[in-house]
Amino acid sequence: MGPSGTSWAEPSSGSPSYAKTSPASSLAGPSPSPLAGTPTATSIRPQTLWPTGLARSRWSSPRRMVAAQRSGRCTTSLLVAWAWACTTRMSCFQYAIQKKWPLYMSTKNTILKAYDGRFKDIFQEIFDKHYKTDFDKNKIWYEHRLIDDMVAQVLKSSGGFVWACKNYDGDVQSDILAQGFGSLGLMTSVLVCPDGKTIEAEAAHGTVTRHYREHQKGRPTSTNPIASIFAWTRGLEHRGKLDGNQDLIRFSQTLEKVCVQTVESGAMTKDLAGCIHGLSNVKLNEHFLNTTDFLDTIKNNLDKALG
Repeated sequence: MGPSGTSWAEPSSGSPSYAKTSPASSLAGPSPSPLAGTPTATSIRPQTLWPTGLARSRWSSPRRMVAAQRSGRCTTSLLVAWAWACTTRMSCFQYAIQKKWPLYMSTKNTILKAYDGRFKDIFQEIFDKHYKTDFDKNKIWYEHRLIDDMVAQVLKSSGGFVWACKNYDGDVQSDILAQGFGSLGLMTSVLVCPDGKTIEAEAAHGTVTRHYREHQKGRPTSTNPIASIFAWTRGLEHRGKLDGNQDLIRFSQTLEKVCVQTVESGAMTKDLAGCIHGLSNVKLNEHFLNTTDFLDTIKNNLDKALG
């Protein structure tokens, strides 16, 4: 089943079919942000190509990769590609199975034939060997796409899929998507270990230093706290799942829904009000709230929701 409750229908060609989700509802449900499927790695440009006629499958083990590097037949960047793909592939596939969303992997293997080609090959090999059966059971699929084609597809989609990116691609595209939905303050970020048990939830927008300096001067700020709230709710919900604590899970999910409902009711911070009215036109308490008042509004709404 797709995230909207409808059955998946694997496309035969052309654009993939994505589940519908609105920018607001994505905060409490299916997120259009690819960060959850964005592995952390390094992107090092390869310095040499594979030796002519050398089958890539020969270098499918750490020992062979190291031996190849020592003999001068393989660059460090190819070792990085191998290590990255092998340590992150399970996170991507397992997360897709958990969400019951299709998984897309994007590279530029037509240009970076050795480096990106290795990513593509390893993901396909692992999928065929370990995950295809589970994907078929959940009526989802894995597909490799060129990064430029995938970016175009993402812009016209409505989310409902996991996007596995190399580090540079994921870093850039995740911020573009987050800002496209209104603000980096709406972006959730969850890093998942291959075992599926250990996660890191964070607010990916950084420390908002400029706002903090204003706060230190005693001046009111209108800082969007939603990403920070969701860092806690995603972590607490995962803790609840590990412990079988349904009350903690319900609390986390309720708080997320309250955040969405609060914004949809018209109470928001300056960054979101600027998206609606234009930053030069917004006025405090007319179009947006300061940080403290916005948090108080969320608290009051949460108290009502919890009864």
